[in-house]
Amino acid sequence: MKPKLAVLLAVVTVAAAAAVLFGTPPFMIAGGSLLALLLPGAALTGALMRGRDLSGVERTVLTAALSLAVLILGGLVIHVCGFSIGRTSWTVATAGVTLVALVPAGLPDRWVSVLKRLVSKLWDEEEEDEPESEPADGAVPGPAATAAAPVAGVPVAAVPVAAAPTPVLTEDQVSTMLLPKVVDDGPADDTADARGTRRLVWQLLPLVLVLAVLGGASWLSYGSSQNSYESTVTALSAGQPGPVTGSGTRLVPITATGLLPEYGPYTLAVVGPTGKTAEQRTIPVSGDGTWTAAISLPSRQRMTVNLLRAGETTAYRTLYIAAER
Repeated sequence: MKPKLAVLLAVVTVAAAAAVLFGTPPFMIAGGSLLALLLPGAALTGALMRGRDLSGVERTVLTAALSLAVLILGGLVIHVCGFSIGRTSWTVATAGVTLVALVPAGLPDRWVSVLKRLVSKLWDEEEEDEPESEPADGAVPGPAATAAAPVAGVPVAAVPVAAAPTPVLTEDQVSTMLLPKVVDDGPADDTADARGTRRLVWQLLPLVLVLAVLGGASWLSYGSSQNSYESTVTALSAGQPGPVTGSGTRLVPITATGLLPEYGPYTLAVVGPTGKTAEQRTIPVSGDGTWTAAISLPSRQRMTVNLLRAGETTAYRTLYIAAER
């Protein structure tokens, strides 16, 4: 990835995050789509596949797959860290991963070559010089037989060749010839074993990383499922309405369960079809967090029952009571 393209993607990432956090709904949708399906995968593809020629199909598939992987793993990490999963956390996670991945993806080629040389010096050992071929132990260099050199006008066969004198071996040379020859190739074998080990480690490294990611995701998913299973769920329900009275009202039993003290006291608001609040009650949290009461509601109107937590203006739970036909 060229440095100019990396800078452009960084600017687009910041603009998309700002649109999601502070923009209007159309800009929020556009920025969220870029952060969810395009930008993280493009940055990671440029960082992980730097220097490789990828086809258009391969680059498209990798971009979408890596973007979805960032969403999944980012959500699990956010949940395990104790942060609430929402618009802000998702935006920070996806934009942060994109900006971090753009740093190695957009490095100039000369910087990358310098880093590669540095890594090669740290991991690779210098090749040992091969030993020069030596004469066999016990071999005594003697005067070589002089080859017959062609003489002008004289046939080669006619040129006399001096016979080489028979070498006289000393006692030490004879002992050396009788001893077994020991070849010391230990350092070469050690070097080959070390190179083979390093090559095996580099080949297995991607598989180990994949297994680590899958294992971490499984562990996070298991912890998330345990926390979700043990969490308390607040529910709002209604029982069978009573008979209609002469005034056109009926008693409807309303029950709220799973009320938590840290969110109390709760507020129960009954809203009519015109949006006007017909009744409002404060619900304290006591005992096992269950509250129930019979509320008189008009039988000919569709009523909305809202349950609000303390200090909030948006309904936490909503219940609709149909009109009597």
